[in-house]
Amino acid sequence: MKGVRRIGRVVALSAFCSFGLVAASWAQSVDSTLWGVEPGAAVFAVTRAGNTLYVGGSFHTLGPNTGCGVPVDIPGGRAVPHFPRVAGGRVNAVVPDGGGGWFIGGAFSGAEGRPHANLAHLRAGGLDDTWMADTDGEVFSLALNGSTLYVGGDFNVVAGEARPHLAAVDARAGTVKSWSPQVNSRVSALLVSGPAVYAGGMFTTVGGSPRGYIAAIDTSTGLPTPWDPEANYNVETLALHDSTVFLGGYFGGVGGQVRHYVAAMELGTGAVLAWNANASRTPWVYDGGPRVDALLVRDSTLYVAGSFSTIGG
Repeated sequence: MKGVRRIGRVVALSAFCSFGLVAASWAQSVDSTLWGVEPGAAVFAVTRAGNTLYVGGSFHTLGPNTGCGVPVDIPGGRAVPHFPRVAGGRVNAVVPDGGGGWFIGGAFSGAEGRPHANLAHLRAGGLDDTWMADTDGEVFSLALNGSTLYVGGDFNVVAGEARPHLAAVDARAGTVKSWSPQVNSRVSALLVSGPAVYAGGMFTTVGGSPRGYIAAIDTSTGLPTPWDPEANYNVETLALHDSTVFLGGYFGGVGGQVRHYVAAMELGTGAVLAWNANASRTPWVYDGGPRVDALLVRDSTLYVAGSFSTIGG
C-alpha cells in the first residue's frame, strides 16, 4: 500500500509526550523505541493485520521518536542514539555539565517517562532522576559557573521556592540557592563573568531598581551592580569576547545611542562602543519583527543570527 510503512509497533508523538508521564504513575514501563508522527500531527485510525500496523491521520512523516532535545553527530548530522527522550514541548537552552552530560531548560514535562518540569540534568549515562529543580514556567536561558547553575525564564517558582524569572541552583544537588535578584519579567539570556551575572530579557527592574532590559547582578548579594547600559527594548541574546559584551534583540537603541538589533558595550563600565553592525530588514513585515536571536563568538568572529536581511551594510 503506497505511503504505509511496514512496522511492528507505532505510537503518535503527541500521544507519547503525554502518555509517558501518565503511564509512569500506573507503574507501567514505557517503550521509548516506539515510532511516532511529527509534532502537531494526529493519528485518527489504527488497525493491525498480522504483524503489520496500518496508521492513518493528519501527518506527513513517520519514524522513531527523538523527543524535543537531541544531540546531533557533527560529521554525519545524525541524532545520537540512546539519548534520554525529552517529552512535552521544546528545549530552549542547553549547557554542558563538564562531565559529559547536559543541563537543559525549556517548556517540557519530563524525560524518559519521568516528570521533570522545564529543567533537567541529563548525565552522560542517562537521566539524573534525583536532580529535581522543576519550575512553574518556561526556562529560556542557562549559564553554569562552577557548581552554580543560573536559570532564567518566565517562571516564578523553582523547586518550590519563590524565584521570579531568575534563580541560582546547586548544579550537583539540584537545590535552590538563597540568591534571589527579584527580576520583574522574563530573563532570555545569561552569561557569567567575574563577580557578576549578566542578564538580558524583557524586564525593567531588578531588585526594585530600574534596569532597561539588561543588567549585571552581583553573584554574592543578588543585587544589581551600577553597570547599566539600558537598552530600549527586549534583549534576547548575549555573548562575551575579552572585555566586550555583545547583545542582540529587538532594540533600536542602547545607552541613548542608535543601535539596531545588535550592539557592543564595555564589560567594565557598560559604555556603548563605536562598533555598529546595524542590522536591518526590508521590507518590514510583522512576524515578530526584525531582531537578532542568537550570537556566538569564535576567535575574532561574531556570528549573528535572527530575522534581518542586511548587516554591516
